[in-house]
Amino acid sequence: TGMMLSLVDAATTGTGVTLNIASTGAKDGVHALFNVDGAGAGKIIHFDIDGANTGSQFHVDIDAATTGPIFDIDLDSTGSSVIFDIDMATSTWTGDVFNFNTSTAYAGDVFDIVLTNCAAGVQALVITGSATTRTAKLIEIVEAGTPSGATIDVSHGGASTCDVIHIDQTT
Repeated sequence: TGMMLSLVDAATTGTGVTLNIASTGAKDGVHALFNVDGAGAGKIIHFDIDGANTGSQFHVDIDAATTGPIFDIDLDSTGSSVIFDIDMATSTWTGDVFNFNTSTAYAGDVFDIVLTNCAAGVQALVITGSATTRTAKLIEIVEAGTPSGATIDVSHGGASTCDVIHIDQTT
C-alpha cells in the first residue's frame, strides 16, 4: 500500500530530468514499456499536479520523422465508460479545451471520424449548449483564405428517409 518508487527533484532553473530512459538504435519492439496488470476500482496511472506552473503540464516533443500515430489507443475489451473524460466541474477555466494551431503546410484532417461498423444510433458529433443565456456563437466557421472548395459539403448516399439538415427552433 506504500509508495514503490519515489522520485524527488529539487527546484531548478533548468530542465530537471528525474527519469531518463535512453533507448538508442533501431528497434522493432517497444522502447519503454510500463505494464500494469491488475484489477480494481482505482486509477491505473495518476498524475497529480499541485504546484502552480506556467508551462505545459504534459508535453510530448517529437523531433524525429514518424509514420505511426503519436497516441494510439487500442481497446481490446468491452466497456461502457468514456474514453476521454475532461471534467471542469470544480475549476474556472478561460482557455480553450482543444486548440489545433499550425504555421506549417499541414496536409491532413484535424478530425477524421469514420463510423463504418458502428450501431445505427451512433452519432458522430453531439453538441449541447449551456443552460445559460449564451452571448457567443455555439458553432462558428471563419474562412480567412480564398477557398475554392465548399465550406460545408454534405454527400448523402443511399436510400434515405430522413432530413439532410433539420432545424427546429422552438421559440
